[in-house]
Amino acid sequence: MSLPQVSFQLSGFAIDSVQTISSALLVEAHSTSVESCCPQCATPSRRIHSTYTRKPRDLPISDQPLRLLLHVQRFFCDVATYPQRTFAERLPDLLPVRWDRTGRLTQSLTVLGFALGGRAGARTARKLALPTSRDTLLRLIRQTAALGTRTPRVRGVDDFALRKGRVYGSMLVDLEQQRAIDLLQDRTAETLAAWLTDHPG
Repeated sequence: MSLPQVSFQLSGFAIDSVQTISSALLVEAHSTSVESCCPQCATPSRRIHSTYTRKPRDLPISDQPLRLLLHVQRFFCDVATYPQRTFAERLPDLLPVRWDRTGRLTQSLTVLGFALGGRAGARTARKLALPTSRDTLLRLIRQTAALGTRTPRVRGVDDFALRKGRVYGSMLVDLEQQRAIDLLQDRTAETLAAWLTDHPG
């Protein structure tokens, strides 16, 4: 049976089937890797132990939600000094460890979070067939902000509504790198002053 034409890449995988289930597109694929490095000792291995399945979400195609069914391999580690005898192959370009969504979907949600914030970003994401919660978007903003190590020289601060007219928070922004630095629980001057005291850089 010929497979439908799909306009996306699954690096390191061969597509087995593409089908529509409950208005969502389900793509089943298997890993084509013949070798993988142990995450503990970095020793390459070609001995396959078994396979297991991961079911991450991916970017939609033509407004259809996309779900992947990936058959991933486990390899033997032959280094006797390590107690872990098997390990799962790593997919850093496609699917980081323990994530339930692909890296490219996470990147798109992060862009929405930075551009629109939590509530508005979640509304827009649903319209783009990327259903997520405002809490997830805010968590992605915090995680991205935590990756930066350079002390920002030019900072900006703005408030946002958690509950319009009732509960507000504040966002600190690195104006040079155009990224969020931190989220504060309210918009008072005292909270901002305390944050600046705790971060003298």
